[in-house]
Amino acid sequence: MPLWQIYHPEPAFSDADKRAIAQKVTALYQDFLPRFYVNVFFHALPPGSAYLGGEPADDFVRVTIDHIARAMDNDAEQQQFLRACTRILHPYIAARGLRWELHVDETPFS
Repeated sequence: MPLWQIYHPEPAFSDADKRAIAQKVTALYQDFLPRFYVNVFFHALPPGSAYLGGEPADDFVRVTIDHIARAMDNDAEQQQFLRACTRILHPYIAARGLRWELHVDETPFS
């Protein structure tokens, strides 16, 4: 079950942006998972809530992805997935002048 959490400055995304991102993320998994398994949560951060290296970072978006009971088989699959994530997120983040980072954690099925 994919769990995406997107921590962002309050004004970064409109409701329409959030819906579009969530729909694109869901589509990423739809070939092998039921749509209702895909969770996307947006966490709006008020000014002064994010710091990088001890300095305010009101232009930063952090995306964390947990793959629960799912693991990628190899480096090529991981790279393909990360490229797909970038295609989804870039127009909403980097193209708008925001800095961003993402990471993926994979929890074993057991």
